[in-house]
Amino acid sequence: MKLKKFRIRNYKSIIDSGDCYVEPDLTIFAGKNESGKTSILEALYDFNPDRVISEEAIPIRYPDALPAITMSFIVSPEEMVEYFQNFDDGGIPDVAWESKEITITKSYPDDYSLDEETQKFLGLKVDEVEGEENEEEEEEEGEEGYLDALLELLPNFILFRSFDDILPNEIPFSQLDDNEFVEDLSIVSDLDVSIIKSTNERKKRTHKQELNVKLNKEYREFWVQDLTRIAIDWDSDTLRFWIEEDGENYKPSERSKGKQWHMSFYLKVTARAKEGKANIILIDEPGLFLHAAAQRDVYKKLLESSASSQIVFTTHSPYLLDRNELHRIRLVLKPDTQHQGTIIENKVHARADKETLTPILTAIGLGLNDGIQNIGLEKNVVVEGPSDYYYLQALKTILGIEDFNFIYGGGAGNMGHVGTILMGWGAKVVYLYDNDKGKSDGSKNLRRRWLVRSELILSIMEKKGSIEDLFSRQDFKKYILRDASAAVTGANSEYIKQNKLEKALLAKKFITLVHNDSIELTKGTMERAQDLFEKIKAAFDNWAF
Repeated sequence: MKLKKFRIRNYKSIIDSGDCYVEPDLTIFAGKNESGKTSILEALYDFNPDRVISEEAIPIRYPDALPAITMSFIVSPEEMVEYFQNFDDGGIPDVAWESKEITITKSYPDDYSLDEETQKFLGLKVDEVEGEENEEEEEEEGEEGYLDALLELLPNFILFRSFDDILPNEIPFSQLDDNEFVEDLSIVSDLDVSIIKSTNERKKRTHKQELNVKLNKEYREFWVQDLTRIAIDWDSDTLRFWIEEDGENYKPSERSKGKQWHMSFYLKVTARAKEGKANIILIDEPGLFLHAAAQRDVYKKLLESSASSQIVFTTHSPYLLDRNELHRIRLVLKPDTQHQGTIIENKVHARADKETLTPILTAIGLGLNDGIQNIGLEKNVVVEGPSDYYYLQALKTILGIEDFNFIYGGGAGNMGHVGTILMGWGAKVVYLYDNDKGKSDGSKNLRRRWLVRSELILSIMEKKGSIEDLFSRQDFKKYILRDASAAVTGANSEYIKQNKLEKALLAKKFITLVHNDSIELTKGTMERAQDLFEKIKAAFDNWAF
């Protein structure tokens, strides 16, 4: 059973989240501090049948507004068959042989109900003669039975918090049978409590060796920052954890919070992914204590584990956002007014303040200068903005051109610095601008300060405009806006400006589309793109500085 979407109402800072759609594997809620990210995870966690929505969840400003959490799940045909086999009063509906969406609401404090469509599917909504009290009672009893059976099928929501889930130093034998870390170790490394407690010393020694070898083999694939090992040891009454570094053994509490959390995270997430249960893993700010490279390892592990368990996590770190996976991101926005409540935006480019978008833009920016690694290419084009970089890289792929290396120049005023460095490495460089005031000012700076010839300073458009205007209106609406009904009447770039859309995010979504799918641009777009690349080629053919 997979979670498709949810809606949270009257829960702490959330007045009404609206329908929030999640990915079938990994979903990321990105936003600044105090925006309401943690409240989202807490609400999802409170959906569990064994939990009661606490009084603390009621919004402080609206004490009469009671929390409600609505979930829509996609149920497989196999799960439907299993579900209906619990009943012997009508058999399995034909629609059970198709994946089905069911919707359940949990209302404060712990009341569950089914939406009308789900009731119809389960056969609970039938035409009754009004006023027949006994039939109404039977219907209510039937609904309760069907609902209880349905709740049994729901996945478990498991919440991890960065500050709470830390690897302990030791665990007494008296606590081994019901300790969460021991349960996780049993799943990840086949730890056997009965052997640890036994009196067979040979068997215990062999088990300890096998346990540590298996645990560290997998952990090394996850943690590549240094030669760290997890060591598990025990005496007659206590199981102990050690962290081995450079030949020395340390208690977990003697290492950094980041190292402690990272190991705990590895055990918990790996165990949840391996245990074969239907879980939805909720993680609040993973990698909070870790440096950038380690956070990327965390993201890799999360993505890998999401193949078997849906994972939802919150972050404001750019290192936990993949520039090639923007579809996974949901923006969490702090309310503009105290009456509005936290907002969840499904479309990452639709709206957000600068502070919320910063980690996303930074994540995108991490890849912009990758082109410098291709300095072996003789022809390098320094472009003005990140959107120029992405669109041109995408068009280069579509046209099958390999001659040019595009490099983000950091804005119109900074392009001369980047170009000069490239030339110092022996590269040929031309500069490419939008045809606007930025180009006018930037080209003056290049000519006066950096002595760049005018023939090496090019414009994307012959007339005034930006790179988005290179596309026909049809292509712009279909492949960039992804909205065929958009009311675009003027220039494409003006539409973006008037609707306050984020240029870089639109461009990155376009290049992702080009890499993942085959697209067919209109003749006009293709001709303008070919003319631009011919113009760049001509500049390099006559290159001189």
